[in-house]
Amino acid sequence: MYLLPDKHKLSHKVAFYYHDMIGKLVVDGEKENKYFIKYKLKSDNERNMYENLSQDEFYEWFRKNRPQESSEFLAKTIVPAILSEFCQFVFTALECSEKGKLSVTYSLLRKPFKDLLFLLELMIYYFDSFILVIDDEKSFEKLDIARIKPKEKKISLML
Repeated sequence: MYLLPDKHKLSHKVAFYYHDMIGKLVVDGEKENKYFIKYKLKSDNERNMYENLSQDEFYEWFRKNRPQESSEFLAKTIVPAILSEFCQFVFTALECSEKGKLSVTYSLLRKPFKDLLFLLELMIYYFDSFILVIDDEKSFEKLDIARIKPKEKKISLML
């Protein structure tokens, strides 16, 4: 059942259009291998090490020995994941708003616009610090978006 008032239909279509454009960024990026990362091992020593390490052990080694490349890896993994989740929440919220389920709509919109957008902003403005926080489990657990006051311009955890 479609309960959206006529006066909001155009805005609703525009919101779906923007949702589709963000989703297209993710899908096209995947099709064009924008998020695919390929690294050459520099020596036979690295190759032997790679073959003998678990995935977690290899990432630890990779982070310590190739910090720039590991930052690129994290960025190319995190950005499409955040955008994809953003789209999923917004799409479901827009569908709920069509059905007149406004409290569900508002609940669903909270995460993409408060939490996920916040993570993208941190990534843009404080990339190096953001990567350090994401990379460290203890620091990441301390990054509680709800505790950060809106008037704070700098986040002590990040700087």
